[in-house]
Amino acid sequence: MPLPVVAIKASERYRLERLARVAADQGDVDALFLLGELTRAESVSDDDDPGVLRSRVTMGSWVTYWTEAGTFGVPRNTRQLVYPDQYRSWRYHLSILSPLGAALIGLRAGSQMPFFQHGTMYYVRVESVDKSSSNVVRLLFNKAASIGHNGPPPDDDPGPNAA
Repeated sequence: MPLPVVAIKASERYRLERLARVAADQGDVDALFLLGELTRAESVSDDDDPGVLRSRVTMGSWVTYWTEAGTFGVPRNTRQLVYPDQYRSWRYHLSILSPLGAALIGLRAGSQMPFFQHGTMYYVRVESVDKSSSNVVRLLFNKAASIGHNGPPPDDDPGPNAA
């Protein structure tokens, strides 16, 4: 299966690369995955057509996704992709320095991407991307339904740079 196209906002690229390099220098192997994704990603100017980035996962996006280890029967989950210093709870946030966070960055709704977590390969499929914070109420209802899912275990580690 070919890897999906990844597009990163130009304004986020530098901070993400710097963050990943620092974490990789500290021995974080997930940061190496993020560096690889950033290397193959297209840069999209923040001034480009807003429609180009609207359906893409960017920092701060609320992402609804499915994960699985074999079939897409696992309940969906919704989280906000955040920098490690913004990470507060695995129920609502997903650190960019987690394997899943690194796999999601730059994907568009409908894309599927493999990632490794705890020595097991999983796939994530992006169902939808929302840039607004008005999804908090919807998120709370989705979380109650998705707790106890059979997907990859939650990655409570926000990365080496978290406060």
